[in-house]
Amino acid sequence: MKVETALANRLGNRERNEDRCSILERSGTWLLLLADGMGGHAGGNLASQQMIDSITRQFRHIPLPVKDPRRFLRSLLEDSHRDIVALGKRQDPPITPRTTSVLCLVQNGSAWWAHVGDSRLYLVRDGKIAVRTKDHTFIEEMRAHGALDEEQIRVHPLRNHLTHCLGSPEEIPPVELSEETVLTESDVIVICSDGLWGALDMDKVIPLFDSRSLADSVTTLAALAERSSTPRSDNISLVTLRLDTSDVEQPDQQDEPAQTDDRNNVHA
Repeated sequence: MKVETALANRLGNRERNEDRCSILERSGTWLLLLADGMGGHAGGNLASQQMIDSITRQFRHIPLPVKDPRRFLRSLLEDSHRDIVALGKRQDPPITPRTTSVLCLVQNGSAWWAHVGDSRLYLVRDGKIAVRTKDHTFIEEMRAHGALDEEQIRVHPLRNHLTHCLGSPEEIPPVELSEETVLTESDVIVICSDGLWGALDMDKVIPLFDSRSLADSVTTLAALAERSSTPRSDNISLVTLRLDTSDVEQPDQQDEPAQTDDRNNVHA
């Protein structure tokens, strides 16, 4: 299976980049990862980096293809949660670093995803949003009851008040899992932090994926999000994958996390 992948990460108007994202590949199995460290808690950048490191380490050694993708994704997030809690306890003084997380596993033409928090996955099919994950926020619960629409969520002052995240010592967070989704050619998977979806009307910008490379699309979207939310732009991250319908071979991805530090970063 040929695929095209790209990611982008921008600092925005923040002093520190607490987003982390990565694309991992082994033996034709792909894993997309994104974490948005929570700035309202000490060590958000530690939490997001720990999640990337924990999952990368496990992905290197699991037999492929993954036999039980849903169980695998749940295990990745629950183990990352425990690692983040342990990391916080080792600090002096102890802290409670926390992060959101969204993962997507792609193998044999199918995708499975899992998330905790308000980092999202979008499945784009035929130029439209076919799937959007549910945020773990109080505001999303209001949307589920018909009290708010997508635009109201995007601009609501309480949209970042999470009900679940990785790193809270009080509980192992409930992991929301998808069923298997069989991908069709030209489907695009987008995972992103709220720095992207909170700055843009996603229904309007999704057509940017129709006729250009993913590298061009992610660069354009990240720049649009930063420009539209300046001077209060959050960190902005997105990771994308598309089944490749061309005959062009993509360069091999390394099973190492892409570096997403305080510099703007684009990877394709």
